[in-house]
Amino acid sequence: MRSSNFVVRDYILFETCIAIIINIGLALVFAILAFHGETRVQLFGRHGLIFDAIPQTFMGTLMTVFAVLMIAGSRLRRGKCGEARSGHRILHVFGIAIFMAIASTFICVGLAALILPRVDAGGMDYNVMLVFKCVYSAVLAMIITPSALLTVLYRPK
Repeated sequence: MRSSNFVVRDYILFETCIAIIINIGLALVFAILAFHGETRVQLFGRHGLIFDAIPQTFMGTLMTVFAVLMIAGSRLRRGKCGEARSGHRILHVFGIAIFMAIASTFICVGLAALILPRVDAGGMDYNVMLVFKCVYSAVLAMIITPSALLTVLYRPK
């Protein structure tokens, strides 16, 4: 029989992998829509990569956190991933999602604005930008998903 720590760890890994795939897919779709036809993507400005990262980070985090917390809450109530504790109400889940979305947007976009100009100040090749968006989305999901799940799975009794 597997211990509950294995079940929780496997569940967090499973949800994180799903979030990575979804975030990468959405990032690619919106990057292609936003920057289609450009050979180089500027870093700053209204049509720049940093400006584009603001809604991507906010909405990606908001949707990821909200979805995984709602799913985890349901699984907890059914006893599928650990012992059920007092459940989150939908407004509480939305509050956590909003807080994490705002925090991750400031932190991640801020870091990107500091790091990207040092990598390539003149902008980014279109294909390199697509790879960057995939990596950025995957890293964001790897940080956000486990953090969100830990708020519901490891609450004190």
